[in-house]
Amino acid sequence: MGGGTGRNWKWLAVSTAAAAAVVIAVVIAKSSNKPGTSGRLYNSPQVTSIAAAFNCSCGQCDKKLLDCDCPTARETDQYIADALAKGNHTRREIIEMVNKRYGHLIDPKELQG
Repeated sequence: MGGGTGRNWKWLAVSTAAAAAVVIAVVIAKSSNKPGTSGRLYNSPQVTSIAAAFNCSCGQCDKKLLDCDCPTARETDQYIADALAKGNHTRREIIEMVNKRYGHLIDPKELQG
């Protein structure tokens, strides 16, 4: 008789843990977005600093890269994040790389010095 009660508690514990994991995953996913944009995944200050030097290169809008949420903007963010993750490029070098690949640099002075 008592065996059924033990199984109910185990099921309840597993269900509660699974629900908690889902809630935590949703909270983490929402907190990783850039403020003011939906779907943007890269909110590190380094990515933001470099992305701020560019307009979006999608050709469909006149937005700054930081303000656009199109696939091209997300691809550019990922490119910047990947270059930063390698850890062997300066900010200026990454700006040069992004400009060479995507263009739309706002201020050419970013490439100086």
